[in-house]
Amino acid sequence: MWTDDYKKLSYISLTVHYIENWNLNEQVLAISKFSNISHTADNIRKVIFEILKNYNLVPNRTMKNFVFVTDSGANFVVAFKHYKHILCIAY
Repeated sequence: MWTDDYKKLSYISLTVHYIENWNLNEQVLAISKFSNISHTADNIRKVIFEILKNYNLVPNRTMKNFVFVTDSGANFVVAFKHYKHILCIAY
């Protein structure tokens, strides 16, 4: 998630990384505006889960295969505290 300093618009992106036939694959699932809603843990989780649902990746049903990697912002830590979650080493 980031905010454009000029227009003060927030965006969120979601990428997926997976191994298929021993090859690492990476894809961008979404880059979208994070509407004029607060950047709370609940809102972040809801938006990300809606994006996943658009790809038939139902979080509650397939969650054992998911690991969320985020920065160490308190809102992301809280958003994914009940899921497999790793803090990005780049932050």
